[in-house]
Amino acid sequence: MLNKGPFEFVTSFYSVFLSETLLYIKKILSYTCLWILGYLCLCCLVYRKYARRLPTRIRGSLGAKRVLVVIAHPDDECMFFGPTIFRLCEQGTEVYLLCLSNGNYDGKGRERSQELWDACRELRVPDSNIYLINDTRLQDSPKVQWPIPVIAQLIQHHIESLDVDTLVTFDRGGVSSHPNHSAVFYAVAYMFVENMMPTKCKLYTLDSVNILRKYFGFLDLPLSFLLSSKRQVFPKMDRKPAHCASNETTQKSDGLVQAFICHVLQIYRDQHIEKS
Repeated sequence: MLNKGPFEFVTSFYSVFLSETLLYIKKILSYTCLWILGYLCLCCLVYRKYARRLPTRIRGSLGAKRVLVVIAHPDDECMFFGPTIFRLCEQGTEVYLLCLSNGNYDGKGRERSQELWDACRELRVPDSNIYLINDTRLQDSPKVQWPIPVIAQLIQHHIESLDVDTLVTFDRGGVSSHPNHSAVFYAVAYMFVENMMPTKCKLYTLDSVNILRKYFGFLDLPLSFLLSSKRQVFPKMDRKPAHCASNETTQKSDGLVQAFICHVLQIYRDQHIEKS
């Protein structure tokens, strides 16, 4: 048997190395495609089995007949709450929209206000159910610190005057981390601490997620079902004993809610002091 020269050895080695590498990459791509296909099937399954019926399930579990959606600016109703508003209206729920500013950050307050009305018509919210606040203390700007008690009083007034049983708004992250969005959540937390929230009114907040999940579309469905906090914040008197093992458990649960809200308000105060 003839010994191979250095050139033939190197050529043979790289030929084998290249073929094995390509085979390995091919296997990785095959497995990746299978995982993607499986994930897509899972997304479709979740959508067909759960997501399409989600608004009905929400309405049935909450008994929501009159819902108040509180937003900070015109366009929030479409960017963040559009599907919820549309499906609730489609299910026959009376939906009210409270917008706390006219969106005049770039000097287009009148134009954006009109866009709010146009968008709500598409979402099937009647014009008479839209409430737009134009308060000098609540200007659309990430640099303006909205006064929490003022927002809380506005929300309380509309909850009581409209006799709503469910409140939907932002969570602490404000979805896009906009300070005005977060201020709405802090105001709702303030209402619980100050006993301003009507006992029959339930609260739901929109979960803030990272920027990648925001643009996944329906591919985020399994993650939303697995990772969503699904938190419900209820007033003390509205909690049913059947949902708890004992009165002691109920008291502990109420204490946790109060502690969480107080913690949130403390964070807000600390941030406000730092900015001041």
